[in-house]
Amino acid sequence: MTTKKIQDQLANQISNSNKTWGNLLAKSELGNTASSYWDVTLNSINILVNSTKKNFKFKNAAFTFDVNTGVSYNDNHQLFTKQISGAGSFQILDTKTIMLETLILDEN
Repeated sequence: MTTKKIQDQLANQISNSNKTWGNLLAKSELGNTASSYWDVTLNSINILVNSTKKNFKFKNAAFTFDVNTGVSYNDNHQLFTKQISGAGSFQILDTKTIMLETLILDEN
């Protein structure tokens, strides 16, 4: 499997790791506010893959989330974007598929 294919699959799987990003949002100190939306954008070129050790590092993932501070929904709605980096490991399942194994976000 080529490094580019691994990077592409990792970018997709990292961006869609709901538990990881949900935990980051839960740990964010939003005070007396609520978030109803989040999205992650990660360009595959920002992932450095070590195929031999089956691990990776990534940088510049854009974590975008909203904050609703009003009494009613959409009273005071703001979007924020935070740049996130991290690392992890993966498994190669077959000649076309990898699986994200661990994902650890840098706490900055």
